[in-house]
Amino acid sequence: MASGKKAFPTATLNKLRLSLVLKVGALPVPEVTVVAFTNFAKRIGAKGVSTAKGLVTLALPASTKTLERVYLYAEHTAWPMLLRNVPVNSGPLALPAIDLAFRDSRVLAHAPFKPGDGRGVKVGVLDTGCGPHAAINVAKGVCTVFGDRDFEFTDTRGHGTHVAGVIAAVAAPFNGLAPAAALHVYRVFPRNGLGASNFDIANAIDQAVTDGCDLLNLSLGGGPMDPVTDEAIKAARARGTVCVIAAGNEGGAVANPGTHPLALCVSAMGFKGAWPKGATQDEDVTTPAGHGKSYIAAFSNTGLEIDLTGPGCGIISTYPKERFAVMDGTSMACPCVTGAIARRLAKAPAVLGAKRDASRADSIVQLATAATRNLGFTPARQGAGLRT
Repeated sequence: MASGKKAFPTATLNKLRLSLVLKVGALPVPEVTVVAFTNFAKRIGAKGVSTAKGLVTLALPASTKTLERVYLYAEHTAWPMLLRNVPVNSGPLALPAIDLAFRDSRVLAHAPFKPGDGRGVKVGVLDTGCGPHAAINVAKGVCTVFGDRDFEFTDTRGHGTHVAGVIAAVAAPFNGLAPAAALHVYRVFPRNGLGASNFDIANAIDQAVTDGCDLLNLSLGGGPMDPVTDEAIKAARARGTVCVIAAGNEGGAVANPGTHPLALCVSAMGFKGAWPKGATQDEDVTTPAGHGKSYIAAFSNTGLEIDLTGPGCGIISTYPKERFAVMDGTSMACPCVTGAIARRLAKAPAVLGAKRDASRADSIVQLATAATRNLGFTPARQGAGLRT
């Protein structure tokens, strides 16, 4: 999108202030990225982030009377919304608050989550860290980022906390799919905001295998497959551990390391309408629809490497500092599948207690891909289907 300063002559700009509040209670909503278009077709407009008081200032022409589209990407607390044809003097813009009892696509896809689901299974989460959040009990937390001065596993980005909560949070009425699973967190993303290195990811995989993790959730990817990550995934599989990896969100071919033949690769699906009216999730719905108003998300990478699909649209989960957030992506579908596999593995003691070798890992994969729910899409889009 063209910014206001580049799209319009500076002399004509005016500071437009918008107020963002919750629909119920009218409390201010901070940390909302506001993207306002005066001409959506040409991607002309301005953007900003709301303050602690829910205020955002946009540089737009003084002649602006109506905003063609306003995207409100709430970082936490509220649903992300898309508003159309908004008069600049319309008053506060309201966002629906997150209701933990809301039936999002994750809840619709799976049987009710029971407190004992996942007991005895160790799940490793390789991500931006986790917490602090009272709803998540971390059995072990490790930082594997080489050269990082901060060796804490806590999360300063939010992504890892959201992923971990999908799997194992306990905060009635919100629960993860496998709340009794032992959650191991491996922070592989540095504090400087850059991406995770292949070395740090491979190091985390090795450490998680040593720690006895049964499943590893990798909601990450990008770039070419490298020998270090390749060998780490192979070694994990040989020692009875299965990596579950997100396919990526470019709407194209599956990203690495999701292409690895010894990993389980996950695409993102959703159920149409499993969000408040006007939420941004509307824009990721594709046709033709599958069974039960299901669809494969427009952003989801697909291909013959896909093994399973999981809910990745409008997913409610935990966010640092006792908050909750809505996120989209194969990053969310991946832990939905990981949590579902953990539930199934916990009910298969012969597999769970088997010798930690390649045969054990093969049995876990068989559990994961058997008796899945066929949504009616091709294998390149849903793999074996929805892991319920």
